[in-house]
Amino acid sequence: MRLILKIAAGVFLGLVAVIFMLSVPRWIRERNEREMLKTQEARTIHALQVLQNLTPDKVIANCGEPVVNVSEDLRPTGGFWRLLGYERADGKVSTSVVIQFLKEGEGPWTPYGVGYGVNVPASKVAASEKDFTKLLDVLPCLEKK
Repeated sequence: MRLILKIAAGVFLGLVAVIFMLSVPRWIRERNEREMLKTQEARTIHALQVLQNLTPDKVIANCGEPVVNVSEDLRPTGGFWRLLGYERADGKVSTSVVIQFLKEGEGPWTPYGVGYGVNVPASKVAASEKDFTKLLDVLPCLEKK
């Protein structure tokens, strides 16, 4: 009878150990995903802070003369529109970046959208947090003071 109890206890402990070992990778993966989300949120917040006060003049001062520099007066409907385009080459990779700004009346310039690729048309310039975060990766010169 004692032998049966020892075997049953051993089987029970073995099952508990197997269940525990199968759960550990999931716990590690969930922890890593939480940390990655925190990092992505921090990068997004940082990118939005950098871009909050960004103007075409600051972009040109920090990153140099753009390949494309187009301005358009949208009055009387309101304001001004400006598009700056940069080429960035990393070895074999060449990335075209377009930053679009809007200005209403005499107000401040506001970053309106970002586009990536080759010959990005203004209609493809979108405004999303993901695009603004990627912008700092492609043009790190924007973070200069």
